[in-house]
Amino acid sequence: GAGAAPLTYGVMGNVTAIPAGYALSTIVSFSAGSVNAALTRWGDVLLAEYGKSRDAAWQKDFALQYLGYSTDNGAFYYYTTEQNKTYEQTMLDVHAYARREDIPYRYWLADSWWYFKGLRNGVKNWTAMPSVFPHGLAYVYEQTGWLVQGHNRYWSADTDYAAQNGGKWRFLVDAEGSQYALPYDQGFWDYLMRTSREWGLTTYEQDWLDDEFDNFPPLTNSATLGREWLMQMGTAAADNGLAIQYCMSHCRHMLASVEIPAVTQARASGDYQQSRSDQWSQLGTTALFAYALGVAPSKDNYWSTTTQPGNRWGDNSTEMHPRLQAAVLTLTKGPVCPSDKIGLSDRALIMRSAMDDGTLLQPGRPATQLDRMFVEAAGIGGGGGGGGGSRIRIGGGGKPEEIWFADTHVQDRRFGVLFAARLTAAHDVDAVADLGFAATDAVVAVEANTTAALSAQFDGKALTLGPNGVYDFVLFNFGVREANGWALIGEVRDKWVGVSNARVQHILSDATTLDVVVRGAPGELVTLTFAKPTGRGTVDVTCTVGQGSTARFRVPEGGCD
Repeated sequence: GAGAAPLTYGVMGNVTAIPAGYALSTIVSFSAGSVNAALTRWGDVLLAEYGKSRDAAWQKDFALQYLGYSTDNGAFYYYTTEQNKTYEQTMLDVHAYARREDIPYRYWLADSWWYFKGLRNGVKNWTAMPSVFPHGLAYVYEQTGWLVQGHNRYWSADTDYAAQNGGKWRFLVDAEGSQYALPYDQGFWDYLMRTSREWGLTTYEQDWLDDEFDNFPPLTNSATLGREWLMQMGTAAADNGLAIQYCMSHCRHMLASVEIPAVTQARASGDYQQSRSDQWSQLGTTALFAYALGVAPSKDNYWSTTTQPGNRWGDNSTEMHPRLQAAVLTLTKGPVCPSDKIGLSDRALIMRSAMDDGTLLQPGRPATQLDRMFVEAAGIGGGGGGGGGSRIRIGGGGKPEEIWFADTHVQDRRFGVLFAARLTAAHDVDAVADLGFAATDAVVAVEANTTAALSAQFDGKALTLGPNGVYDFVLFNFGVREANGWALIGEVRDKWVGVSNARVQHILSDATTLDVVVRGAPGELVTLTFAKPTGRGTVDVTCTVGQGSTARFRVPEGGCD
């Protein structure tokens, strides 16, 4: 309308020259009626343009498939070791404790404490300091069998790898200004990724992307250098079978990832420790942006128990909501990495996210805010239950209300999981308009955030969510009744996500029976909950996974094959 500001696109204003043949394109995508659909459709266009599959990340990144252990900011062992022990000894003790407790970690995240720093605390040499790992990272890999997500940051002007400093490779170096440097040599990235596989690297974490980009002048003066930098990194990772996590990324880095298949995940939250009480809540929004671009959103780590004495932040530092942290991590469909002190893990809580072999049990896509919540946050919605005028709904502590949903498809069936916290008023969630189930679906759901019994079974179209906080968040798992009346709800007794593609392999029903085939670790006990054909009752069936890594469930007999 009149007086509206124009929407402009173009090259960064501080670019000093544009090379011949340089082209710039802009994509505008529109979808009426749904924030989730609009952003997903926009991502579809970008991914199709560059030939990247949205779901490929979860097939190629080990850290998106299995349970891990973290030493990132907020972790107990972040720049902290066991008393009078090296990090090498500490990590071997973490591994031994996990084995005793039967916590199936399959990799670990090594944060920035392990490599050599130079000027401005940048990376001088990306190898393990002998004071940290006396026998090297490869020794820890050999002793534990755990793969590694390796953290890296910006490069220092005195890095050993640069030809200017006696190294072998071309670097751009800003020795007088920022004291940063940037690799400008495909051979360097090939070397770094190839040799790092020897100590177990599976995911390369490029952190401090914003600092590198903002503070190294050649990146903002050039129209092409940023892309070349990321493409060289991504090419080397792909050639060596590695994945990449972006961290502290600008939107421009995320957009660049659509032509870099090796980029599989990105941090979608702040660091855990710095905002422990609320660091989780932004995932309902940021996860949508990441997933639209084919990237898994990463929340960061969590403590599975409330009090962990001896941590670096003081004994008053506590995790008041471990169940919420565990649930949110699982619903992101990103990495799941507890970070507890040795001896203080809640195994039962940790295992709500995974099979006995560490395979993650997550929804088919990341959980995101319902469209209605975006509308209300913008101050143009009527709120839950359809009443009232335009307003911004604020939850407990002055924070936005959260209602997230994710679905999972198995064969031609659709399942779902809904999470809600910090609701200040009742919300009526419609299974069709809000959750996308078909009008003909007979939708059934149970609430499973409880340590005792299932509660508040829903059987219909409209689900009322009452006011709540973060201790009493609700988590509903949804299924649809078969023609015979039975409905699979899934592992709601023991897991956050009742039906996961990693677990449920096949579903078959006839006039009277419902058969479900699941995958698991041999010897694993799996309990599935089914909604009975009539009334609001449920029935649980527990089966043992066989040596072939599968089990077959059958109702109404309650049998196992």
